Order: sequence, then C-alpha cells, then structure tokens
Amino acid sequence: MTSKQWWDEVVALTWLYAANIKISDHPLLLAERDALIRHFGSSQGYTMFDDVPRVLKYLQRKGIKLGVVSNMDGSADYILKSMGIREYFDFVLKSIK
Repeated sequence: MTSKQWWDEVVALTWLYAANIKISDHPLLLAERDALIRHFGSSQGYTMFDDVPRVLKYLQRKGIKLGVVSNMDGSADYILKSMGIREYFDFVLKSIK
C-alpha cells in the first residue's frame, strides 16, 4: 500500500465511522482530503522550534548518531529536507513507503 492509498483510506474511514458518510459520494470532501494530504505531505503542516537546527548541529558535531523513527509516510525525508534538518540525521525509519 502506498502512502497515498493509506491516507485515502484513513480519511475515508474517519468520515465513515464518525458521520456514516462515504466521501466517494461527496466531491467536496474528496477535494478536502487531497488538500489535507498535500498540506501534511509538505513542511507547511509542521512547526519547528527555532533552536532545533542549532541543537541538531551541536549533537552532530559531538559525533552523536541521530535518527528519526516515525509512523510517518514516505514524505518524511522530503519534509525534513524542506525544513532544513534532514542532513543532521543518519537515518530515517518510516512505517509507510
């Protein structure tokens, strides 16, 4: 299952369980789903404390191996890069491709 397929299913099941609505019957909800996926597939969906790059740089200079273990999808690398902090991590382990 791709990350897009996973997110499609999460959003569809959320609407189904919460309001008994099939989003496939509602074009506006499909558009909102796609906007939500785009938003959280980019750095726009996240906030980083101002001192994070400084702390990561300090830890890297000290030779400490850093990694990210996350339940994020395949966009994790892109998001970390666009936030300017991917270079500080030796690895990124994601739960979804």
